[in-house]
Amino acid sequence: MTELLALGAGLLAVGIMLRRPAAAVDASDAGDAGDAGFSVQTLEPLWWRSDTADRMGIDNTPDAAAIEQLLRLKDAVDATFPGGYRVTNAYRTQQLNDALRAAGYAAAPHSYHLQGRAADIDVAGMTPYQAARVAEDAGRFVEVIPYADGHLHVAV
Repeated sequence: MTELLALGAGLLAVGIMLRRPAAAVDASDAGDAGDAGFSVQTLEPLWWRSDTADRMGIDNTPDAAAIEQLLRLKDAVDATFPGGYRVTNAYRTQQLNDALRAAGYAAAPHSYHLQGRAADIDVAGMTPYQAARVAEDAGRFVEVIPYADGHLHVAV
């Protein structure tokens, strides 16, 4: 576990390349323009970078415990949706979560996002309700919530 935490801290500086379909791209917050063109997934832009945090001047960098949870979350999402997905929101600091709530977003005050345990994703070729059924059947998540606006919330 200590090795994972040490590795996790290094991920922020250099990124870790993990297999992901080239068609899946990031949009750090719903409605924001993402970083198109990645053929590999790095923890940085896809799991904690936030265009909203950047605009608001909020440092959304996860600590070692959150990085460990993000890696666990990513593994669960990768295993459940090998056909590709797009992360629209994942890790949030308390400051970012509070700012989103103040701006009118439905950000729960004690969200799993704050621990790096939740992500909002769009799954390639599936409605949020179809993806929710797959996620529930996989049994890897403690929370599965499909949203009519097109994304699926999952938490480990």
